[in-house]
Amino acid sequence: MIAPPSKYAPMAAIIMLLPMLWAAPVLADEPTVVEETEAAGALSQLLKNILGDPNRNFNRYYGPDDCSTEQLYIGSKDLLGKYAQAPAEHRGALRAYIESGKEQCNCARAIVGKNFDILVDAVGSDMSRVPCP
Repeated sequence: MIAPPSKYAPMAAIIMLLPMLWAAPVLADEPTVVEETEAAGALSQLLKNILGDPNRNFNRYYGPDDCSTEQLYIGSKDLLGKYAQAPAEHRGALRAYIESGKEQCNCARAIVGKNFDILVDAVGSDMSRVPCP
């Protein structure tokens, strides 16, 4: 014996599919782009805060494993400031500067501090290519 089709079957199907209509726009978003943009913005803001701190000057970073000369400190601070203002434009220059020598790398590492590895990653390099430990 064949059961007659229920008159409520189409209504049940519609009710079951309605939540998918509201979920579709949420599933279409790409959160990775937002996360990368937020991370770059956070790094830029961190650098601005570090460079704008009046208590941080050459005397704080002077040392054989940090900034050996005031000229090196000023150059590193200037390039980090340019990167903080426009990361996309100065990314390659900062990467080349960090990878160019141990003194430049040490000075930039001293200024940035514990977030140096994040900066190295943000400029498109990795810790194996930088000359400072």
